[in-house]
Amino acid sequence: GKTFVNQCHLSNSIILNQPRQLAYRGPCRLNRQCKKKLCQQNEICVQTQDKYHYPACINCQLEEPMQYCPFELFCGDNKRQYINRCQLHYERCQTKTLIQIDYFGLCRTHDNEYDNKI
Repeated sequence: GKTFVNQCHLSNSIILNQPRQLAYRGPCRLNRQCKKKLCQQNEICVQTQDKYHYPACINCQLEEPMQYCPFELFCGDNKRQYINRCQLHYERCQTKTLIQIDYFGLCRTHDNEYDNKI
């Protein structure tokens, strides 16, 4: 993980098509376990999908109805297709896993890559 001074510094560090998300407030922790005091009230601790499994906090009480989320096709880092951020947020809360946006568009499979070369 990397500690940013504030939200602005985090936002300015974002690389094109590689969105970052605030995992939790405070300095980065080397401990890779969820602890009770890590998250704020109304948040649950989940772990990232990458090889490090870092703890991150999400608020599952802020769910918007799916019909109010704009269509935004992307592939999660779990290689599953999502149609908007509400669907992603819902699955995060159900699986207690910090699924992040891997890239925008359809999820690539070996079949899709082969079809595109023809």
